[in-house]
Amino acid sequence: DLRELNELRADPPGYARKLEQRRRHFRGNTLYLPGKVPLRTIEGPTAVEEAIRVLRKTQPLPELTGSEALRDAARRHAADLGKSGSLSHQGSDGST
Repeated sequence: DLRELNELRADPPGYARKLEQRRRHFRGNTLYLPGKVPLRTIEGPTAVEEAIRVLRKTQPLPELTGSEALRDAARRHAADLGKSGSLSHQGSDGST
């Protein structure tokens, strides 16, 4: 979500603190956030720890803005792929 990404970009060390809280909810490679469906990951808490280390040293970055045209294209592409169950960057008409 763009809001979450901009939160990270505005205050990377602050976001690292948020990840530190989240890291406590791992059991093995599965993340058990309160009120959410458990999320099995490949990397587990190791990837979160790496992100925390990097974010602590990262300077703030400018905010990103959304693009309605890109959002519409993504919705159409998802609907197109959903018909076939395909996972691809290429549409059913060959578009990319």
